Amino acid sequence: VRNCRQSLLKMLPVYLGHLFEQLDDLIYELSDKADTNQQQSSYFDAMRELRKIRTQIENRFTLSLLDCYDRFWEKGPDANASLSQIDNGQNDELSLLDSDDLESDLAVTAMVSRGESGFFRELYALDQRFSAMLGVRVEGRANPLAPYTLGECFRQAIEQIDVPLDVKLLVFKQFERQVIGAFDSTYDELNRVLSSAGILPQISTPVRRGRTP
Repeated sequence: VRNCRQSLLKMLPVYLGHLFEQLDDLIYELSDKADTNQQQSSYFDAMRELRKIRTQIENRFTLSLLDCYDRFWEKGPDANASLSQIDNGQNDELSLLDSDDLESDLAVTAMVSRGESGFFRELYALDQRFSAMLGVRVEGRANPLAPYTLGECFRQAIEQIDVPLDVKLLVFKQFERQVIGAFDSTYDELNRVLSSAGILPQISTPVRRGRTP
């Protein structure tokens, strides 16, 4: 558990560094396409705001994710069940969101879904090893390092930033590309660490079957 946590601490700054390194250029492209001087100015303001609070966002996300990881080992798979503010997707809850919040939530939902699908094999192996270590079944969003947890921790880390919606969605898109999209290397590393420690050295990943029409 400690070795896996150390691997996270080494990898997360790298991923987040790549995210913020790309943002300036991307926001500048938005400003270049702005229809008005006021809109262009708002993009430059957003660029300065993100530079100013970059460290705060990085720290908030990292600490939140590590807290989820620690709670999982202390309290079990249900420790992070209430992480999302709109986890169950009920219409009465969604109706309370303003349009910007809804757009942000949809962006997170989409990136999580793509991450879960793209890293099925790596996540399955990690779920099995975490299950063996914890002594109870771990699967899907119960895994503290699942794409769901990554997305929710980041959404909460940036939910208070004062930038235009299209900039915020751009930040989410970069998070998907630079963090979730690159997290397969972390899953591989964690599986290697656990396998080397004798935690289920051999795992056969089941074939993922499509839905019946």
